[in-house]
Amino acid sequence: MNRKLAAGVMIAAMTMAMEAPVAAEISEDIWQYATWFDGNGDEIFDFKELKVTLPASWGGSYGFEVFGPEVIFYQSLSMDAALEEGYSWGGTLFSITCAENYDFEDYLPNYQIIGDGEEGVYYVSQPSDFQAYPEDDEYTVNEYRDMQNDIQWIIDSMEITNPGDGVTDDGEDSLEIIEDEFWDGLEEVDVESDYILENSSDKLLTEQDIRDLDANQLQMAINEIYARHHRRFNTPSIQKYFDGFDWYSGTIDADKFDANVLSETEDTNIAFMLQRMRELATDGETVRGTVMYAMYGLNIRNAASMEGAVIGGVPQGYSVIVTGDSVNGWAPVSFNGVKGYIYDANLSRTKIN
Repeated sequence: MNRKLAAGVMIAAMTMAMEAPVAAEISEDIWQYATWFDGNGDEIFDFKELKVTLPASWGGSYGFEVFGPEVIFYQSLSMDAALEEGYSWGGTLFSITCAENYDFEDYLPNYQIIGDGEEGVYYVSQPSDFQAYPEDDEYTVNEYRDMQNDIQWIIDSMEITNPGDGVTDDGEDSLEIIEDEFWDGLEEVDVESDYILENSSDKLLTEQDIRDLDANQLQMAINEIYARHHRRFNTPSIQKYFDGFDWYSGTIDADKFDANVLSETEDTNIAFMLQRMRELATDGETVRGTVMYAMYGLNIRNAASMEGAVIGGVPQGYSVIVTGDSVNGWAPVSFNGVKGYIYDANLSRTKIN
């Protein structure tokens, strides 16, 4: 598996076995704004707690929609084309979310934190899939790529205008499953050391190595590989677990951790355990009819591959209905009347707020 792809999939799955985080209590007026143009022709959006600057070159080429604690900016050409053909979404460029805690750091593979306001912590995420629509329209695709190239500049220029503590993270409500079933399950693991899988960083795992582990135990075995590289965890009970071992130092904050430090063996083992977790989920319940959540803005394709045409999209955090068994790692789904395929590693059983 490609190192960067593996890292993204690994981080995305780090808490899929846990309960969903508590929904953020965000004010309804969080995205009310004033707007003006500066001397360079750049457009300034002055939201309640956050100032966002869009380059002058974006004039007339973008739009945005508010979904509760999140605002999503999109390319107008892609959105118009998608709506004209009866699809629900197209052209996502980036989203800004205001969250009440830092739980997202343990499951989102692609985010940048802007800072804390009085309402919560603000972060930006970008879609992992190319969102221009239709993909055979050269002008639309080129404009979308040009806009993509501006996003980091936009992020770097964002400014919290009402700084504050913003967040709390006691973790009690969202971590009951760890406190009860999770810890009980770990106690049943037959190990002769402080590790769930002692050699998971040194040798490739086999079916025999993991056959007796349930999804929760596999989840922590994945986290264990990160912990060997002294990554900290924002989920309190996970941090509490690793703090109990002498071999763990926890010196690297989650947002500073570089997944490229993982070896090829570790990358392969994590992908192997993730696949086993998906198999356990399939064995444990009927796939058809399962509700899943988009971990970030996702395209819906008409075939179970990246070569499939984009026929719709799902904003981050929105739910889809799985309509059958996965095909080559792609889940057949239905969203707002659109039926197609989404790569199942980009879907979570826990709602992303």
